[in-house]
Amino acid sequence: MNYLYEYGVVGVFVILWVWMSMLVSALRVRHPQGGVLVGAHLSYIVLNMATMPMWMVEGNILYGLICGYTLYLLSLQRKQPQTG
Repeated sequence: MNYLYEYGVVGVFVILWVWMSMLVSALRVRHPQGGVLVGAHLSYIVLNMATMPMWMVEGNILYGLICGYTLYLLSLQRKQPQTG
């Protein structure tokens, strides 16, 4: 509700789009840490519904690290030669 009040309808859709696109990116990761990465995204979304970490700098840093690690593992996949 607070997101709707602070950011409006467009802001809520943008935040949901970012969360879902990063979650889909985490699901595409083929790495032994892939399950932990998906769990990290899901737990951050659930945590955000309870304590609103996006409003504190520590929460933004945490989500930035999770998203950065997701994009890093995806970039490693793209560099590997395709076999099959």
